[in-house]
Amino acid sequence: MRELLFRSLLLLLPEEFRAAYARDMQATFRAELRDAGGALSAAATARLWAATAWDVVRAAFSEHADILARDTRYALRTLRARPAHTLTALATPVLRQFLAAAEQPVYAGFARAGLAWQEMTNPALREYLGLRPDEGGVRLTRVLPHGSGAGVLEPGDVLLGVDGNAIDATGQFQHPLYGRLSCALLFTEGRLPGDPLDLRILRNGERRDVKITLRRMLPEQERVPPYVIGRGPDYAVVGGLVFQELSGPYLTAASDGGRRAMPRLVIAVDREGAEPDPVRPRIVVLASVLPDAANLGYQDLRDLIVTTVNGSAVGSLEDLRRAFASPVGGYHVVEFLPGQGRGRIVLDAAEAEASRARVQSLYGVGSGVD
Repeated sequence: MRELLFRSLLLLLPEEFRAAYARDMQATFRAELRDAGGALSAAATARLWAATAWDVVRAAFSEHADILARDTRYALRTLRARPAHTLTALATPVLRQFLAAAEQPVYAGFARAGLAWQEMTNPALREYLGLRPDEGGVRLTRVLPHGSGAGVLEPGDVLLGVDGNAIDATGQFQHPLYGRLSCALLFTEGRLPGDPLDLRILRNGERRDVKITLRRMLPEQERVPPYVIGRGPDYAVVGGLVFQELSGPYLTAASDGGRRAMPRLVIAVDREGAEPDPVRPRIVVLASVLPDAANLGYQDLRDLIVTTVNGSAVGSLEDLRRAFASPVGGYHVVEFLPGQGRGRIVLDAAEAEASRARVQSLYGVGSGVD
């Protein structure tokens, strides 16, 4: 009975938090009850439950707030990178929608358009596409395959209206409470993944009314996940070379550490970070180098995008680990994306293996390869 009550209490916590920590929390609670034995009076038992419930409620509030904060930080970063088609508006209705969703056993999340667009303020461009003087609209430049528009919308379509709301030439609409806002909000506010949404578009000179089904775009679907939940960053260290998968937290850590992320990484995120790729699901980078005799001459390298290791294509850290298990003629050969200053580095495989103990002893970092 006690276990059932405690598990019910844990439902207040976000799903990903429960997946990571619920088992440990239950074990700790059982240990507290076991240590108390039968010595607890009714009043003491009540105090224990009250303290436990307060701790869980406090943790639930903190974790839900943290999820909202992460989503907000990511939206702000995306807004700075792509202001033409991104909205960050934590209006009261959206906050209410988030809080209502957070109370459900399974967090449904927010729907996202999965679109990028070009403003249509140039008269020649508007006339070329066949827009009337009284029409607004934005030209779609990208339709993500896991977004709400996939399978219905196409790059080159002009988005004229969403659910009866006219879209102007800058991608904004007239919100009844907050004035001019980005039309991205129309895919989110008051709607859930799975809801239908009516759109009006211009395609090849023809005006059409189409319907899409809204989708939630999960961070793990993107080549560069905007955030990582429930675990620390994964890594692999070979010969003192530190490899990681590119992610939102990686770029944030670079900024928080007092250095700007390399432009090539920002460009990679903008060009292909949101695009799912089943062959190369992640972008792997040489994050930094822990100086050692095995990597002499490479100590200053960092933030380089990896393409192959020992002749094998690298699209994740798992690919990289498998590739390092097969040296080529006694050497590890790492190839980088062209245009980064270093096209290739080579390590002596035996020396890289011998460096494990040195790196572990000097820097306190495991290899992350085994």
